[in-house]
Amino acid sequence: MCYAIPGRITGIEKGIAVVDYFGEKRNVLCDFADVRIGEYVYAQGGVLISKIPAKEALEILEAWRERFFQLKEVDRKSAMVHGEGASDNILGILQKVSTGREISREEALELLRSEEKEDLRLLMDTANNLRQRDHDNACCVHGIIEFSNYCGNDCFYCGIRQSSPVKRYRMTPEEIIEAARHAARDLGFKALVLQSGDDLWYDDDRLAHIVREVRKLGVLIFLSIGLRSKETYRRLYDAGARAALLRFETSNRDIFHKLRPGTTFDERVDLIRHLKELGYVVATGFLVGLPGESDEDLIENIML
Repeated sequence: MCYAIPGRITGIEKGIAVVDYFGEKRNVLCDFADVRIGEYVYAQGGVLISKIPAKEALEILEAWRERFFQLKEVDRKSAMVHGEGASDNILGILQKVSTGREISREEALELLRSEEKEDLRLLMDTANNLRQRDHDNACCVHGIIEFSNYCGNDCFYCGIRQSSPVKRYRMTPEEIIEAARHAARDLGFKALVLQSGDDLWYDDDRLAHIVREVRKLGVLIFLSIGLRSKETYRRLYDAGARAALLRFETSNRDIFHKLRPGTTFDERVDLIRHLKELGYVVATGFLVGLPGESDEDLIENIML
């Protein structure tokens, strides 16, 4: 994760740049820009997206300096862990988690089913502490362009499924590009999600054109376009997309096939893994509260 503020490159090795943010270091992939040590850049989602002139970068950083360290202190205090009053079992499991040891599915279930106030407080404090330790107070802010609500699928949990009686719309490629231009130039977004239903009106040529033009704005492009072919995703990666959102919804195959008629669990998981192999930053996950879902299913979702 990266800040939506400039950072200074302090090292480059084998296509990976080290970017410094007020003393915090982040490794980012730099396959878009020809950069040198000492230059200032924007990065999002672990990907370097554009350079910024030093004078402009220093002005932004000066404005952020005091606020940056104020936020770090707030974040540090919020990550304090207090175990008083927690049960011995929960305390023991979370001690394993805190020291990086693997827990069993049974132990994960015990955490999931915790109901005592002090146990839940310790669970949340521990989670926040680990988040702060591993990611510090970095975050990415994304702008989402919902460019079509047409969809060829009929997933029963989805509000824009094919049989849903919603009013449909579809933006033209130029409208999408103009919206991206407004988001990047006028609103300052550095990461944009291009999101739609599984709408095959946007063929490979249209999608590649959109990605190429949006990439010229110096932003990280996140695709959320559903189940497309591996070749489509490869072509869009070549056009400049570097991140993809594709949930697997549930690890329970029976529930998956009941709620997603006409699609298969294995095909979807295989595509997610292929996106990772192509080099995409992959955002995936599952839905909570699906009909028939058990606590055991939730643990299997997390494990997947």
